[in-house]
Amino acid sequence: MPVHAAGHGEHLNLWFRKVYAAYSVNNGKADLRRYVSKADLRKNARRMRNGPGRNHCMGARVEISKGFLPNSFDRVLLDAPCSALGLRPRLFAGENP
Repeated sequence: MPVHAAGHGEHLNLWFRKVYAAYSVNNGKADLRRYVSKADLRKNARRMRNGPGRNHCMGARVEISKGFLPNSFDRVLLDAPCSALGLRPRLFAGENP
């Protein structure tokens, strides 16, 4: 049964068996890369092509873009600044982040 089709308990059981095998063969040093099949690696690589960046796309149109021809980009990567919402309690308390 493929790992992705297994239920949650079956998936954990398979994972624990791999960890036990890795520890017993490598004298307590886990090397799980040896126990993942090439087919599983390829399958995971295919799934990663549609990773979080592509799953959370937002569309927008720009009418005027100086210096660039229309449709000259397929995608634009935006590395937006952090909103610091996670640090807000510290900021109000006067602590340094």
